[in-house]
Amino acid sequence: MSLRPGDSIDRFSIEALLGEGGMGEVYRAHDPRLQRKVALKVVRATLGLGTGSGGSSEGTARILREGRAAGALDHPNAVAIFDVGETDGIAWLAMELIEGQTLRTFVGDLGVPIERRLRWLTDVARALAAAHRRGLVHRDIKPENVMVRDDGVVKVLDFGIARRTSAPIDATAATTPEGLPTITQEGAVIGTPLYMAPEQLKGEPLDGRADQFAWGVMAYEVLAGFTPWRDALVARGAERNAYRLVAAILTADPDALSNVAPAVPPEIVETVTRALAKKADARFATMDDVVATLEPFL
Repeated sequence: MSLRPGDSIDRFSIEALLGEGGMGEVYRAHDPRLQRKVALKVVRATLGLGTGSGGSSEGTARILREGRAAGALDHPNAVAIFDVGETDGIAWLAMELIEGQTLRTFVGDLGVPIERRLRWLTDVARALAAAHRRGLVHRDIKPENVMVRDDGVVKVLDFGIARRTSAPIDATAATTPEGLPTITQEGAVIGTPLYMAPEQLKGEPLDGRADQFAWGVMAYEVLAGFTPWRDALVARGAERNAYRLVAAILTADPDALSNVAPAVPPEIVETVTRALAKKADARFATMDDVVATLEPFL
């Protein structure tokens, strides 16, 4: 369904492809009504993902879900949503166009001061805390879903698989069932196994502490330059096998962050280590508690 510069969806004029994935594509587009550039995410409404209740396609449900989830946050560290709709069988989401790079770009970059990396991680934690207060669990926190704008502001992206902690599955709510079998569905990645909490991998009920675990994996990676289970993954060949990766997350303890990143303050090491606890009850009660432990170091 690739679009070309000059093509239009609804009122939006396509300018360039920004990225693509299993669920759709993201374009830079022009909104003539408001005279501004936007990032336009598109997915065929009839994409082969089944049909939600009420006859709505899963593609449309996912776009509506993302728009409503992100739009409800109204937080400076969450991407702003401008509009959502469906045109000629294509579901679309118009959102803030972010000029910058993903957090992935900076993983392993020793030239970035620790203080700056901690500020980025704290801003992500703030956005997640706001989402959790609204009863929303992101379920796919990772460096690729965090943008660092050219002015240094952090934005959390992609609420497409977010789910409310207590809501029925319908056409505008969760777009896929949870659990291990949904790591991939019809070729679409539903969450990223490396960043999934043990309870998410097991298909158990989730709350904000699942996002906290994913944040801990990302924080470890940003501070150390590699993933928490690097040695276990290499030893088991899990980088080529999602189920071996699951086993590593469920059973292997990561190398102590204090050993692999000695410049990180002990209090930060303790925070990340606690966020990575395999049992949800052993983590912080909320992301607000995580933010409170980080703020003194900003």
